[in-house]
Amino acid sequence: MVFRDLLEDASTVRTWETVLKTRLVSVASVHRGHGEMYVASDGQCYGASRNDGAFYFEGASFSEAVERRVFGRRSPMLSRSIKLMPDYQCFPLWWTDGEVGNVDPRTLPLTPALIDDLTAWAATFDRTLNQEYPPESGFATQADADAFEAESQRLVAALRERLGAQYQVAYQGTDRPTWGQRR
Repeated sequence: MVFRDLLEDASTVRTWETVLKTRLVSVASVHRGHGEMYVASDGQCYGASRNDGAFYFEGASFSEAVERRVFGRRSPMLSRSIKLMPDYQCFPLWWTDGEVGNVDPRTLPLTPALIDDLTAWAATFDRTLNQEYPPESGFATQADADAFEAESQRLVAALRERLGAQYQVAYQGTDRPTWGQRR
């Protein structure tokens, strides 16, 4: 969390000010600049994703919002949404429930074996990166890509089983048009 004035999209902020019938002031950048935090005139805090345009409630007060951000605390009554998604040199899990960011699997109630499997899956994807010319990144063969996809589905099933009803788990493969085979 970095406290600073943000260059927010004025039209989006104004729309939410109208909906919430309040004034919003930008106060912090969160999740490595992928999200923003706003304080309303009544003291409540809201967050906005710079990735998908999501706007969400952060806390009834500034201190509650900061505590949630710093310690990752959340109401136990709310379910979480995550997705398994490959990306280079990142953890393979991502929040999808209004919060923005990459999720370290060690912070979730997962078994050591499942954490190892997720780490290995991410490392497999990392090995497809062509550091010298990234547009030519991809699996060497279609069989390698198919095996990766099969492991993706197994991991999603394992995550759903382990995390239960407290988490919704989705999968998002890469949208790169050349993914799956090197040229």
